[in-house]
Amino acid sequence: MGIGLAVAFFCPPMAAWSQSADPARKVGNILTTLSSVSEFLVQVTLARVEALQSALLLSTAEARLVQSEIMSATSELSTMLASVSTEINNTASVLGGMSSPLSAALSCPIFEGGGTRLGEDSCAWARATGQRTTEFGVTTEGAGFSLGGQREIASGWFLGGSLGGGSTWMQQGGAASLGQNFSASIALKHVEGPWLLAGAVMATTSAIHMSRPAPGAGTMQSDLAVFRGGLRLRAAYDAAFDGWYIRPRIDLDVYRASTGGLQEYGPSSTGIAVYGVTKTSFAIAPAIELGGRVPMGVLLGRETILRAYLVGGAAILPDNNLTMTFSFTGPLAVAGGAPAVFVSPPVLGMVEAGLQLYQDKGLEMRMEYKLAGGESFLSQGLGLRGAWHF
Repeated sequence: MGIGLAVAFFCPPMAAWSQSADPARKVGNILTTLSSVSEFLVQVTLARVEALQSALLLSTAEARLVQSEIMSATSELSTMLASVSTEINNTASVLGGMSSPLSAALSCPIFEGGGTRLGEDSCAWARATGQRTTEFGVTTEGAGFSLGGQREIASGWFLGGSLGGGSTWMQQGGAASLGQNFSASIALKHVEGPWLLAGAVMATTSAIHMSRPAPGAGTMQSDLAVFRGGLRLRAAYDAAFDGWYIRPRIDLDVYRASTGGLQEYGPSSTGIAVYGVTKTSFAIAPAIELGGRVPMGVLLGRETILRAYLVGGAAILPDNNLTMTFSFTGPLAVAGGAPAVFVSPPVLGMVEAGLQLYQDKGLEMRMEYKLAGGESFLSQGLGLRGAWHF
């Protein structure tokens, strides 16, 4: 995984400057041709700011303030862009995430009869989740709560859905973010013998407030709004044995995320702006689930069953990259926009484990753990769920 940033500026000879030239053009003439933000940080030195002072007839104090504002903006640039990229191109986080609405809407299994073949029934549930994801060196944490359920609408056919909300937060160096998200999903499932065929759609909206310290005093702030839609098709087959089962499955996912971008505001004249972008992503996720049935006897007056399971699989994410365009406001606005390319892992390894304690037509309690990892990517989540089967 890597981050590629390209910035290009044009600089005529110093002798070409004139006091009558447009000040904005003079600023552009000061900067040399650069190929990366790291080079940009090296080039924006006091000598450059002194040239800016000469071109714009600024005082030394004003020139030093411009230098401080430029260095402050560029020092947090990578973190800000990585955080925005993670919010938009979050396919890996969704696949490996505990709070995914698609996964939640496809989850109400029970054992059929006294055997180990998995089936479905009608239920209502509530779920609390927590997640920690590190990508591009930036760690984001989150927590959420959702409600959902499903009902059998015809023999072997189940219609379900969920509503949820949550918060995310990030603190990296001087940059920080706090987000709120809301989601909804609908699922349709068909059970025919050992086969499960299902489909689910989801919609999520997120509002993220980002901030970083401004030079001297105060805070530079920005707001990002992201809308996501998704579709999942799942096929699974149960092979039941005495006391245990194996269940191969495959998920085909499509996601689309869109944002109008962001622009910083605050006391500094030099800010960061990120242009709007739309990204469509695809994923193929084969997995194998191994599980077992353990009779627990009578609890709370009802026969109780424990289902323990472990899932291992992978996710293939073709073209799991995102190109954004960013620019600076203030003295560097004349430089225009530049691309930032974020290369996410094309393959993820995924592990799930859970304990489901339930009663036929009664109470269920479940604890789940998820882990997804790839090149410089790691996501872990924990979920607690209570349900009532009817």
